[in-house]
Amino acid sequence: MKTTKTKLSLLTSTILFSSVIATQNLHAGPLAVNTASSATLYESNQFYRPSASGTTQTSTLYSYLAQSIYVTTAGTYDFATIGGTVGDPYLLLYSSFDKDNPGDNFIVGNDDGGTGLHALLNDVVLSADTTYYLVTTSFSPETGTVEFLVTGPDGVIITTLTTDLEAASSILNSTILGGGKQPAQDAARVLDSSSGYTRMQNVITAINNLSSDSAVAKAVDSTTPQTTTSSFTASNQISNNVSNIVSQRQNVNLNAGGLNSGDEMLSEKNIWVKPYGSKGSQDDKDGVNGFDIDTYGIGFGFDGEYAENKQIGFGFFYTNADVEVNNVSQTSDIDVYSLIVYGNTPIFDNKTNLLYQVGYSWQDTTSNRGIEFMGTNAKADYTSKVASVDLRLLRDYRVNEKLLLQPLVSTTYRHFESPNYSESGADALNLEVDKFTSNELILGVGALGFYKLNENSNLFGNINIGYDLKDDNNIVSSSYQGASGLSFETEGIDNGRFSYDLGIGYENNINDLTNINFSYNFQGEGSDYTNHVISAKYTYKF
Repeated sequence: MKTTKTKLSLLTSTILFSSVIATQNLHAGPLAVNTASSATLYESNQFYRPSASGTTQTSTLYSYLAQSIYVTTAGTYDFATIGGTVGDPYLLLYSSFDKDNPGDNFIVGNDDGGTGLHALLNDVVLSADTTYYLVTTSFSPETGTVEFLVTGPDGVIITTLTTDLEAASSILNSTILGGGKQPAQDAARVLDSSSGYTRMQNVITAINNLSSDSAVAKAVDSTTPQTTTSSFTASNQISNNVSNIVSQRQNVNLNAGGLNSGDEMLSEKNIWVKPYGSKGSQDDKDGVNGFDIDTYGIGFGFDGEYAENKQIGFGFFYTNADVEVNNVSQTSDIDVYSLIVYGNTPIFDNKTNLLYQVGYSWQDTTSNRGIEFMGTNAKADYTSKVASVDLRLLRDYRVNEKLLLQPLVSTTYRHFESPNYSESGADALNLEVDKFTSNELILGVGALGFYKLNENSNLFGNINIGYDLKDDNNIVSSSYQGASGLSFETEGIDNGRFSYDLGIGYENNINDLTNINFSYNFQGEGSDYTNHVISAKYTYKF
């Protein structure tokens, strides 16, 4: 990143004005939010301004100021100049901006759509969690100030990309121009503010020596704790796998008769063992890197009938997960140890059953964060904890002597807690990561089905849809050890409130005492996370 001297004290800064108010929008509706800002045009900061249609020209230079507009809420927005000393201001909006190629990535422009000679870009449809670029200039070459409002369904974050007489660069500026998304931008602001910390001098020098804005954006992105936010999704996947295994053990019809399966918990005591594995993929979303996760594990359990038509059981699970974050060299190796108490009891009659699970897990995470531009690796080891409660209410409907259906409603509560921890191995860029918690409260509906192939074997399947009532944001606050007085936040991926699970399996009674089954499940959250699970189980009655 090339740096130049500035002649004034104005620094690259983020502006989210406290004067943001609900007001009458110019076009979009009765209530909207205004974000006020301003731009100063200097003679030495110039470009070949395109026309309002985006057509370029190379005959006249115009002073300009470029600012990024980060939109958090999708909708229709207006950009309107409202004052200043520039007599005839001009507004241009881009998806990305290069002053040397001002016709590229052009969206819309205007110089006289407002009252008098004021510029107005009205009814511009913008996407959520997206950065746009507003260039303020003039119709005729002139310098001065321009005041403007951005009006829409929510406030926006306005960041000045060029400063004063020489358009000085900064880490944040280069991160934005290099395509860095919001997590990297938040970290870049801290890096810009850390130049006064002795331990950060080598870091700042290394970033300034990078050859391009994209290299700066990639370098800054590598300094953020993305393995920490991905560990929450990993925890959910592992919890779902364990819960589904136990649910298969519980899904019984106490009056199924000829549809008995090896998962039926009779008065005899049962022991079981079940190996399993899964492969999940999270796409990049909303400027946050996704990840791939591979897991394998094994579960053991014991259960039996303690009263008429009432069963209770205990399970222990070990799961290993490998997580690789997209676009950066960040990985986690996770070992999870889970204890589950489960059972079922009749409700109303012996065709309606309440199934319950209570679980607690210890998640030991070893993370590695490669920081290529410094030639270092930051490592950490910490233990997260997960508490969960699952309740299902299902009822038996015998369609015929071969087919049994069990519609159900369910609720799941999970509490995830990650401790504060410190990294080692990367000197000033080691992170001090704060404790964070997240919760889920999922309501679900679904159905199970059992089809009798013959006296000894069945096919079974399930479909479930869940809706998270809490939809917590997973936000991690951290600071560099070389600049411990400055902190920034890294937000994890939000896949929305909906989740789903589709499954199919086969089971066979080898004899009166032993049973085996095999199953496959396809799970997902929203449209950007999917997981494939395969498992096998052996049960022995005694």
